[in-house]
Amino acid sequence: MGFQWRGPVLKEMVQYVDQCGSLASSVVYAGGFGAVLASIEAVKTHMVVVAEAFGRVGGGCV
Repeated sequence: MGFQWRGPVLKEMVQYVDQCGSLASSVVYAGGFGAVLASIEAVKTHMVVVAEAFGRVGGGCV
């Protein structure tokens, strides 16, 4: 019997989404991708949605 080394295991994933007005379609795709990730029982998923008012150091949306 041989020993099989297994690589690192992904246990938790955080998805950050910028909710800027010009990125509206990206929010829709990110929501769908988040739903797919949430269906994987082996990985604990989190979604963090950032609005314009938070996290902006400089000007508005590009």
